[in-house]
Amino acid sequence: MKASDSQQSVTAKGVRGVLASPPWLVRDVVVALVVGIAAGVISGLLTTEAQRDIDDQRSDRERAAAETLAGQSYRLENLRFVRDRSSDDARGRPYNGLDLQGMELSGLSLTGADFRNANLNAAAFRDSDLSGADFAYSDIGGTDFFGAKLTGAAFVRTEFDRKHGPALTFFAATLVHAKLMEMKIVDVDHADLTEAMLYGSDLTEASFIDTNLTGVCYDVGTTWPKDFNPPPTGDPKACGRGHVTDFFAARGTAIPDEYLGPGSDFDTE
Repeated sequence: MKASDSQQSVTAKGVRGVLASPPWLVRDVVVALVVGIAAGVISGLLTTEAQRDIDDQRSDRERAAAETLAGQSYRLENLRFVRDRSSDDARGRPYNGLDLQGMELSGLSLTGADFRNANLNAAAFRDSDLSGADFAYSDIGGTDFFGAKLTGAAFVRTEFDRKHGPALTFFAATLVHAKLMEMKIVDVDHADLTEAMLYGSDLTEASFIDTNLTGVCYDVGTTWPKDFNPPPTGDPKACGRGHVTDFFAARGTAIPDEYLGPGSDFDTE
């Protein structure tokens, strides 16, 4: 065998030996490369996923902000519609179903206004004239009626959590002949509730400092504060008759026939 052939054989065996059992340095370098590549791939995937989450969150914030802005713009248009019809004369005020959440409606003259099914959550009617207004089925959670005139107004089946939701404040409000049924009321200090209807209302947390409760009508479903001695319940016909008269007078319309006549619950004769 030639020397060159012998050297080639040795070299070949050496290469095979190295490949079969590489030195620790080579082995560690290869392992580090593989681990590095794998870590890079995983990191890239995690970074991509994290970026996707960030983009989704940003999109959700932008969408929510756009919806909030659109809702506020819509409510401001409704506010202008209501304010444009504020006057001392009897006129149609069709606000049925309007979204007026959080709007400032204080100091307005809105007699006979139709607020049925309206969203009045956190709206303010401070010192407004709302005589004969109809709030049936409206959302009045946290609405501010401080000093408002609500003679003959109707609050029937209004929408709010009467046990745990925002309670209503009628401080210094005029609620003569008003229908305040199945409501949670906290503050009626200095308010006038003459012949108001409080059937089924929760008054357990109410304050009655200098409150006029003359002839107020209530039933067994009405709950009063502990140790509070309510006046004798008033005459249901007097409460009902007064409410009907004031309610329709505020609208400048005649009382419908179903409220009139002998034997009617609201007989005005």
